[in-house]
Amino acid sequence: MKRTIVFLTSTPLLLGACGLAVTRGPPAGHEKMMTAFSCTESWTGPALDILAGLTTIFFVALANCLDDSGDHTVHAENRRVVGGAMVGVFAVSAGIGIDRIGKCSAARRALTLRQAEAAAALAARRHSAADLIAVRNVLITGGRDTMTAGEWTQLVATAYDSTGAVILDKMFTWSSSNDTIATVRADGLLRLRRVGTAVITANAGNVIGTTNIVVVLPH
Repeated sequence: MKRTIVFLTSTPLLLGACGLAVTRGPPAGHEKMMTAFSCTESWTGPALDILAGLTTIFFVALANCLDDSGDHTVHAENRRVVGGAMVGVFAVSAGIGIDRIGKCSAARRALTLRQAEAAAALAARRHSAADLIAVRNVLITGGRDTMTAGEWTQLVATAYDSTGAVILDKMFTWSSSNDTIATVRADGLLRLRRVGTAVITANAGNVIGTTNIVVVLPH
């Protein structure tokens, strides 16, 4: 009996209580614009707790089946009490681990959202600052004078001020003189549809840059 009790009481140290020992929830104050933190999203700890609990139940049942001593009933009751206590410890540990993992996942989602909002706000401030600078010239690069039908290519527009300096983060409005020949998306991606000629324009602050595109058949 003593060996059984020693085995059952030592089981948590060997197999279980991982939800308590291994998992970590998000740190206090993580929601107050904390830019980085570490916590546990792995389910290994709670899974080991559940495994340890099932193992304890198995060994208690096995010991009761193999016990042929005269005090079998007393020993079986003692095993059930000790084993039940250990299973309870594992269950509590697994529950705490699962709770920490859930809080960690929620905290990381909130952090990702805050980072995206901060990046969007920074981009908006940059665009607002760029809009205050007067555009003197717009240059389009990335294409060729002659391209083949069915081809895709990325055009890039660059805005310059009166001193010839590049205006960063400037927004452009793209358009094509003939969408049946060539179409251009809002990000400057150009698609050549059929043979013909089209003029692609990029507008920034009512200053327009242009590039002429001649579309030919593939060789």
